[in-house]
Amino acid sequence: MGDADTQARRDLALRLDALGDLRKSQGDLDGALVAYGESLAAHRALCAADPGNAQWQRDAALTAEKIGSALVMKSAMAARGDGAPQRDGSWSLGTAGDVLAARGDPASALAVYREGIRQRRAHAAQHPDNPALLQDVAWRLGTIGDVLLAQGDAAEALAAYREALDLRRALAARDAGSTGALRDLSWTLGRVGEVLAGRQDSAGALAAYREDADITRRLRALDPANDELHHHLAIVLNKTGDLLAAQGDLAGALAVYTECLALRRALSSTGAANDASRNDLCISLSKVGQMLVAQTDLAGALAHHREALDLRRALAAAHPGNAAWRRDLAWSLDAVGGVLAAQGNAAGALGAYRECLDIERALAAAEPGNSEAQQQISLMAAKIENLHAMQVTRERGAITSR
Repeated sequence: MGDADTQARRDLALRLDALGDLRKSQGDLDGALVAYGESLAAHRALCAADPGNAQWQRDAALTAEKIGSALVMKSAMAARGDGAPQRDGSWSLGTAGDVLAARGDPASALAVYREGIRQRRAHAAQHPDNPALLQDVAWRLGTIGDVLLAQGDAAEALAAYREALDLRRALAARDAGSTGALRDLSWTLGRVGEVLAGRQDSAGALAAYREDADITRRLRALDPANDELHHHLAIVLNKTGDLLAAQGDLAGALAVYTECLALRRALSSTGAANDASRNDLCISLSKVGQMLVAQTDLAGALAHHREALDLRRALAAAHPGNAAWRRDLAWSLDAVGGVLAAQGNAAGALGAYRECLDIERALAAAEPGNSEAQQQISLMAAKIENLHAMQVTRERGAITSR
């Protein structure tokens, strides 16, 4: 094979690759597979003529990967099977990725999503005045982040989320009155915050959560009757409070938890309130109570813990099969007992601790292999024993002093 003939064959193979890419971008998978197949045959002929040529081996491998990607897409679209018209090839890739992810094939889904993003970027560069194209890129970057995070690759997930965040900041700045752009930006900030918190980057997570909270407040001002926004803001504030408490900023945590509590009180009093919203209220009451204990406001702490306890009694009674809510009830009894003990009310504390112990024993009996439940029983029994011993000592001291 002469040099001129060799170069002509390689040029043909590359043109066929380009033709396959074009057809694939248009959603014509069958046409793409035909072009890629002819290209691969040409690449293999070149490799057979010069087995030591690493570049030709790479060319053949790349074309084989393209065939695999097209076959994966075709399989996914066939599984989707709804015959819906595709907006364009990159939309088809995104849909195929969704199907593959749902079928439990995240590696293939990622490959397809990335190909879709590559095509969408190219379209966006050609049409810079069309923000919908960049919105699609940001959306798919978020999807890639979700898949990567599910696979345990937090670093790459964070990179995808941050890239989406940059795009959504630009889109929100471009159309300051768009609530949709603000919602998208809020969602991405939440994802970034979660990943950073999981990687122990508290400062970065706090910054993301605080910005998310500010944006959600702006959205609430635009749509004050939207309970979903109230709920989202409460979640963000709760996460912010947790980070501040872990850093030892108890005053800051108390302020944020108190704002969260006010939102959850409002949500639990609406006609749409349900037991899940009441449970959220219990969580906020308990966290405010913990912060007040840390600041030695025992009376305030007791009031919050008792309110949570009353609500949790009702929830546990309404859902006797919900072990998690019974554990929460035990937690509140323990918290009330701890505050009463600190106030010197040993009898009241013992009553709360004993009720807590009864619940812990019932939970452990339902899960005999649960070592954590057994540990809770031991801890509560020790608290009761210690408090009872202190009570006896006080009573003996009172008798002696008479």
